[in-house]
Amino acid sequence: MKAPSEVGSSITRKPRGKQILARTVIVGLAAFCLSVATSPIYGQQVPLDSKTLARHLAAIEERNPYRLRGLVRNGRPTLIAFIDHLCYTCLRSVGPLEQLRREFSGRANVIVIDPSRISVAHTWAKDRYRVWFVPKFVIVDKGGDIASEYFGPTPSRTLASDLQSLQAQ
Repeated sequence: MKAPSEVGSSITRKPRGKQILARTVIVGLAAFCLSVATSPIYGQQVPLDSKTLARHLAAIEERNPYRLRGLVRNGRPTLIAFIDHLCYTCLRSVGPLEQLRREFSGRANVIVIDPSRISVAHTWAKDRYRVWFVPKFVIVDKGGDIASEYFGPTPSRTLASDLQSLQAQ
């Protein structure tokens, strides 16, 4: 009987740690790219042009986060969306947020803040709502207390149902 080293091609080599890691990373990146490019996020298909999405974000973004103090205590529930203009996943939620803003007009506040902006007001908002990564969605009740928080991509129907339940209270 031959020793395993003499057999040659009949015994396959086990992949090494770096090979397994490289394979895992490649498969993961391919799956992520495929999912972003082909599937609708948040229940609707949105344009894939990041410049267009960034323009939409600029149109609905709250430039003065100090206004939050008054808005979250005005007797209406408030959705605060922390979205970075350089985060593609964040930008894909801009369309659904615009839709929520129209749907809840006069009944709830929908506020969008870009936490990457450098100002005292933006820093205050990030610290107040503990924003460490984006996207982050904070739902505040009529009294100004945090009712729920969502991290990462969140379906707009989940946010809408939370706002509706707080409205009914």
